[in-house]
Amino acid sequence: NLTYSRSGGTLLPGYNYGIDNFGFGTHMAGGRMEPGWAFITGWQDQGYAYNSFGRGALTTDQSLNEPYAMNHTERFTARMTVEPFNGLKIDLTANRMYSSNFTEYYTANPDGSLPGDSLRGRVFSGNFSMSYISLGTAFEKIDSKVESSESFSLLKNEYRKTISHRLGDEYFDRTGVVLPPDSSNAEYVSGYGPTSQEVLIPAFLAAYGGKPVDNISMRAIRSILEILPNWQVRFDGLGKIEALQKYVNSIVMNHSYRSTYSVGSFINNPFYIADTISGVPIITDLQGNFMVEQNINTVSINENFSPLFDINLDWKNSLTTRVEYKRSRTVGMNMANTQVNEVNSAEFIVGAGYRFNQVPLIINQKEFSSDLNVRFDLSMRNNRTVIRKLEDLSGSEITAGQTIFSLKASADYMLSDKFTVR
Repeated sequence: NLTYSRSGGTLLPGYNYGIDNFGFGTHMAGGRMEPGWAFITGWQDQGYAYNSFGRGALTTDQSLNEPYAMNHTERFTARMTVEPFNGLKIDLTANRMYSSNFTEYYTANPDGSLPGDSLRGRVFSGNFSMSYISLGTAFEKIDSKVESSESFSLLKNEYRKTISHRLGDEYFDRTGVVLPPDSSNAEYVSGYGPTSQEVLIPAFLAAYGGKPVDNISMRAIRSILEILPNWQVRFDGLGKIEALQKYVNSIVMNHSYRSTYSVGSFINNPFYIADTISGVPIITDLQGNFMVEQNINTVSINENFSPLFDINLDWKNSLTTRVEYKRSRTVGMNMANTQVNEVNSAEFIVGAGYRFNQVPLIINQKEFSSDLNVRFDLSMRNNRTVIRKLEDLSGSEITAGQTIFSLKASADYMLSDKFTVR
């Protein structure tokens, strides 16, 4: 099951839409229907506002201070269900979401003409997410020694250097110029230092995604072809074994995995300038790194085993038992302070229940007879938040954590097929 959708909208300030500022009416400007059928059906043309100004469809009032806005959203979803044999069901899901927003000001000069490009205040921003697989580091040990993180050690001491040299090789392939060693750290090439955004993002994904650093994609915004599927597994075949049917009505096992790679937000860099021939950046920032076309604040991996395993047994004696284990983690790379924030969680649940068959109950002289289901769940959950600093000698530290014990009890009784008391 494949689903792909695109949506977009455009809002022109100071524009007569016939109905109201947000309607779909048409307006005659110079003998032409405005905004036109292409606009109404969602056609995305960044030159539309400028062309409309030239046709006299936009106001020349200098008091106009609302921007021309264009938004674009793209979603892709793929689902597939696989049943290799009776009793085993696997649901696969893959998705990708890309959203962008473009704003620009169109305010006329005193003579009614439109200012040049440099005066329009263009802003291009958005966010991105896609399904991912980060199993390579999912079971990294969680203990009190917060400094002992193999993924962080690879990111800090090896992968950043490898990515820096890969970017240096790409620069040479496009320009024929060999970048010298970085002035402050000779293990990196100039322009792609240890704090460069273009170095940090692929190195982070390689380290915490468990991917080979030598061939990982260098793009922060990934294409549809790079989507990786997540899954949910259900198996109830054990309850059909004849030897076990003497003791249990059913045995159901569940497993679920979901991982998402996200770019929290990006925005265009007004100081970015690229060479017109090779397309490589030609301006560096205060740290000596090449300016990037889009500034990204954070990238993150959100991974959940919900559950890692879950076993439910329905016994012949009306007893039900359950054992469940969950794990989750969120790892974020902050570009501003070159820190990695990790939030880890593990939860273990033991549950039991009993079904009292046909329990009589009298309410207002009316007699009911239904099953009474009683259930108890005991859980223990550990949460931990760690900050790991790439450029600070203080290293890693736990900033928050908690251990939660909970006992939940419930009972439900069905008075009718439409009314249940819990």
